[in-house]
Amino acid sequence: MASEIRPVISLEAVKNGAKISLSHSTSINMTGTCLYHNVQAIGTSAEVIALPSDLSGIPSLIFFKNLDSANYVEIALDSGMSQVFAKLLFGQAMMMPPSTATFYARANTALVDLIVVATEA
Repeated sequence: MASEIRPVISLEAVKNGAKISLSHSTSINMTGTCLYHNVQAIGTSAEVIALPSDLSGIPSLIFFKNLDSANYVEIALDSGMSQVFAKLLFGQAMMMPPSTATFYARANTALVDLIVVATEA
């Protein structure tokens, strides 16, 4: 079967009478069968984001959402958190086609619940 994954991205910004609106969707063929969804509790020390062993290789897409109502969470490529590439404020989410299957996260101030979704390539 083809085109099993359908990411949809949209952005709208309005300020002082100016407006920008963008949207994009595409279809991705999924050769594997693993779909992963989890809520991981992220503490204030760097920890690896757990992906299942049956998710072979690099995911085709990964999605993160901060479920906290006050604290942010940082996402990085290394356990030392020197390669932070995202800072999700409370309620924020992101989706991307990753170049790795290894991610680390660290919450600010207090424990944060982070939704993690990954689709196999």
